[in-house]
Amino acid sequence: MLLNGSEALRGRSLGDQRRLKRLRPLVISLTAHSAATLAQALCGWAPLKAADRFCSTAAITPAGSFATALPAGVERCAAAGFVLILPDTTTLDYSAQPTTAGLGHVGRGKQQGFVAHTALCLDVRGAAPVPGGVLAQERWVRPRRATQRAKTRRTRGVADKERARWLRVAHASLAALPPGGRAVTVAAREADIFALVAAQRPAHADLLIRATPPRRVAAAAGTRWPAVAAAPVCGAHRVTRRRADDRPARTAVGTVRTRRVTLRPPQNQRAGEPWTEAVTLTAILVAEGAPPAGTKAVGWLLLTTRAVPDLATAQQAITWYSDRWLSERDHFVLQSGGRVQAWQLGTLAALERAFAVACLVAWRVLWLTSLARAQPLAPGTAALRPDEWQALACHVQQRPPPPTAPPSLREAVRQIAALGGFRGRTGDGDPGLRTVWRGLTRLQDRVHAYRLLRAPHAAVREGG
Repeated sequence: MLLNGSEALRGRSLGDQRRLKRLRPLVISLTAHSAATLAQALCGWAPLKAADRFCSTAAITPAGSFATALPAGVERCAAAGFVLILPDTTTLDYSAQPTTAGLGHVGRGKQQGFVAHTALCLDVRGAAPVPGGVLAQERWVRPRRATQRAKTRRTRGVADKERARWLRVAHASLAALPPGGRAVTVAAREADIFALVAAQRPAHADLLIRATPPRRVAAAAGTRWPAVAAAPVCGAHRVTRRRADDRPARTAVGTVRTRRVTLRPPQNQRAGEPWTEAVTLTAILVAEGAPPAGTKAVGWLLLTTRAVPDLATAQQAITWYSDRWLSERDHFVLQSGGRVQAWQLGTLAALERAFAVACLVAWRVLWLTSLARAQPLAPGTAALRPDEWQALACHVQQRPPPPTAPPSLREAVRQIAALGGFRGRTGDGDPGLRTVWRGLTRLQDRVHAYRLLRAPHAAVREGG
């Protein structure tokens, strides 16, 4: 599944083609068995042993695993002329495995695990954004006495803090892109760090960061939000608020203001930090004036290094920031669908290699769901092998033989999601990640039966 055509894992980043041969069935099995443990997904001693050897091989790095799938996705994104880079952080809790070696402190209690900071690339050419792969990732463990380190955060430089990952991953993600084209890094408020804004970047790289309102600016008295709110309104923009646990989906209409602001270096500058000059950026404020009763008004203050000469450019930046939710959905697939926190591999190094494989699986499920929205009329063969769409078609029509032409990609994904519980009513919209992944699991059972039933007839035709 999802290893068809240009989406196939490829490259020599693992150093040995035999490792790539182990990675392919591992990704396929985990994609087809979303809620299973490794033993349940791999279904046999030999596949499980091969997976254990893959995760225990020191020569295999998570970056090497990402690079096997990255070329095709980056090529598509680069063809658009610019790429969105979405960095985000997630925490993996392995407290249920107290004997695992190398884990650190996570959460507020006695939980143990590790933290991962991942940068996805995004193709925004179509009707919907499509993830192109993992550009860079950094993983680390927190010391058991991290709370004591927090007391000294004002005396330590940026390089000695966890937030330095934003600078390192930003640099690594730009290095993973092919030369040419533009790249825009889109990040949430956690990335509102003066060191990131002031750091040197290539001429083709820009930032788009949601600002922390209390920070002060030099262009006007007061904080950023009042300074930008005093600027004249240049237009309006519709912001789609997707459904969350604490709110329904809705569309908000907000006024748009822009203003050039100058950020001053932090007053507690540390020795060795190179940023001493103020940085001038463009601030974009989109604020909803009258939200529905019982809902929180939409208010985003964005900072960008790009020039914003008109309303259209500001609206484009707001749309790009709203696309950042895909990085959160990627982590949602990992946490709830992939069950990576239930894997038992004994050491931190083995868990990190397995986590890289899980990131490939999560990205591919996210890619399939997004691609069906971006290119609904594309043929189903863009993501499915012949026996997969044929088995799906036979299931839908409840009889063989399959049709001669494959369904459209949108139709195929909706049929897969129907296997996972998607009802497809008029007001249901497009299927979500959870139903698509559940449907993929059930599709593989039908593909296996289709192959078994088809094999004798194929042998007879070939022999006759």
